[in-house]
Amino acid sequence: MGTAVTSPLVSVTIVNHSSRDLLNSCLTSLRDHPCTQGDMEIVVIDNASQDGSVEMVRTEFPSVVLIAADQRRGFGENQNSAIAASTGDLILMLNPDAIVHAGTLDRLVMATTTSARTAAVGGPILNDDGSVRQDSLHHFETPTSPFRSAVGLDRLRHHRGSKERTTGSGWPSGGACLVRRETFDAVGGFDESFFMYAEDTDLFARIVKSGHSIAWVPAATVTHPFPDESATASSRREVEKIRSSTRYMRKHYGFIGAGVHRIAMAMDAASRVTLLSLPGFSRLIKTHGRTTASVRRRYMSRLRYVVWPAGGQGLAESAEAWNLANQPAPTAKSRG
Repeated sequence: MGTAVTSPLVSVTIVNHSSRDLLNSCLTSLRDHPCTQGDMEIVVIDNASQDGSVEMVRTEFPSVVLIAADQRRGFGENQNSAIAASTGDLILMLNPDAIVHAGTLDRLVMATTTSARTAAVGGPILNDDGSVRQDSLHHFETPTSPFRSAVGLDRLRHHRGSKERTTGSGWPSGGACLVRRETFDAVGGFDESFFMYAEDTDLFARIVKSGHSIAWVPAATVTHPFPDESATASSRREVEKIRSSTRYMRKHYGFIGAGVHRIAMAMDAASRVTLLSLPGFSRLIKTHGRTTASVRRRYMSRLRYVVWPAGGQGLAESAEAWNLANQPAPTAKSRG
């Protein structure tokens, strides 16, 4: 009789795009700090990188399940493919530039298995210097949320720093969170109409609406630095963020809600650009270690594309252009 094959407890799914060295560090951290509550598998889907990422994984991490795509797709679509190729009961969605620490995976797993209603779990996100970038679940945005941000009311929200596990209806970072497979499948996975950004918010919103809760584990830390990108890449990201945010609002709050949210985003961006331009007031805006000039440039781009959405090219257009330029050459047909 053959030996029965058992599924791993945790499947780590990573979407990589031209992040070879960061991916190497991420996979090394998983190798050094694996889940000890049960078996763990790692699935990496490479988004047609050209920096040697595929060769690096094959050479240095042969046990990793690698899917080498030849066309560039959105984050949600890639994650759906990676998750479909995995078999674990729990799915740890992890960005390729994230670093897990000792005990992080075990704490996330224990928090998920404590209550049957807990469908997803996240923890604090740290910057490279160890400072905290996210210290609680994000609040789900409403059409008027940017109004609160523009006038500073978001600063009044209380962030819990307790060492005890807390639960709530907010959402963790989509770049480092653990989700039950059965719940992920039940709500339909990622909505692939989002190319990038807001697809995780949408997923967690549907999970909460289905009657499940999302847990926060303060001791389950992950380091996930902000990307170091060019002005062009930053501009494309802002276009995609605005596009995805509007899509999310339209999906959950209708066309009127999306319109209100767009006006609110313009007010918020304008207020931040103003404060960042006034001597002595820039300290009121969180820069997360970035220069004031780069943050101001980012909000100026956001304001410009909120006001004139047709004037920008996002990440989706960039991927589409790459796919068209790198289509396989047609095979010549032989004549009979």
